[in-house]
Amino acid sequence: MDMFIKFIRESVFLTDEEACLIRSKLQIRKYKKGTVLFKKGEVCDKVRFINSGISRTFSIEDGEEITIVFESSTDILIDLYSASNNTPATLNGQALSDLECIECLYEDWLKLYEQIPRLERFGRLMTEKFFFQMLELREDEKKPLKRRYMELLQHNNELLLQVSQKHIASFLRVQPESLSRIKKEIFKNTVNNKKSTPC
Repeated sequence: MDMFIKFIRESVFLTDEEACLIRSKLQIRKYKKGTVLFKKGEVCDKVRFINSGISRTFSIEDGEEITIVFESSTDILIDLYSASNNTPATLNGQALSDLECIECLYEDWLKLYEQIPRLERFGRLMTEKFFFQMLELREDEKKPLKRRYMELLQHNNELLLQVSQKHIASFLRVQPESLSRIKKEIFKNTVNNKKSTPC
């Protein structure tokens, strides 16, 4: 919990009394791999900040799961539209590993904004980070599959080691077989490049 308060304080000033008030509204929760954290059709009434582990937000289209984004340490996990409007979620959230989160009822989080107006800046920064990430992902969808996978490999190599190929393929919007083919091509090119490099 102290690490989370420290994380907030990187963005806004908090008095010790304000930090105590925030702590009183938060819970540390641990979830097993595979746990569904929020579900389409049900109101997402909690905001979760990930301490450790990996999760994903996904939709279901024509009976097929489409991974929209992976979340890891310091990321926010929420169906924001559902929480903000108290309407059924259109997305799903799932733990892809054992997960530790700091969570708060969304209603209580909004009340904290009223009690500590400066905290709203932290919430805005987290929301902006979330939306910019969504915009980047939409732009990435226009890129060729091989390039998208290479960039994912470059920037999220540790994440790839912990996430199943099925979920990575779902994120890239391809079948697992197509992803396997791309991985083999990249591996083959890497080996050939090493052979052609003079000692």
